[in-house]
Amino acid sequence: AVGREHGQRFINNREQIMAAQGRRLFPGEAPKEQRARVKALYNALNMDGRYATWAAKWSVPADLPLAELDVGPLTNGGGTFDFAAYLSELATGTQWLAAHMERRLGMLSFIRQHQSAHRAEYHHPERTLKSFCLSEAESFSRDAKAEWCALNGHACCNLQHDGVIIALREGPAREAVSRQ
Repeated sequence: AVGREHGQRFINNREQIMAAQGRRLFPGEAPKEQRARVKALYNALNMDGRYATWAAKWSVPADLPLAELDVGPLTNGGGTFDFAAYLSELATGTQWLAAHMERRLGMLSFIRQHQSAHRAEYHHPERTLKSFCLSEAESFSRDAKAEWCALNGHACCNLQHDGVIIALREGPAREAVSRQ
């Protein structure tokens, strides 16, 4: 689909892409640290953070061409992950969501009005809207995981931002449960 190509490539090849970018950007760091830093980049980008802000935090050269973060050939689905195209798709997706939720529910206008009254210095209601929409999806995911735990004899101990912490009953391997 036009406009989502690189987002789908990222989803299908996430670990390969982050590992390659981590090695390129932080060659002196251990793979676990490389991944953590690159994962922080994608977490920020997914909520409309800026690459330049992240790069400054980690002393990534400001003049590094975005093409240096392209990765390919990709294992799952082939092709190349084009980092600049991915950034463009993220921005387009945020704008689409804001327009869609405005047409359907007037959500962007509602957020804009609330923020103008309570946070006049904030000028990105589309980001707040995106956060609200994604947090709802995350809650469905957490609920499904907690329900799975209950049905399979595990204890759901803590709900997290993007998952759950569980105490496994004796028997199943952590990896098998993670795949479920």
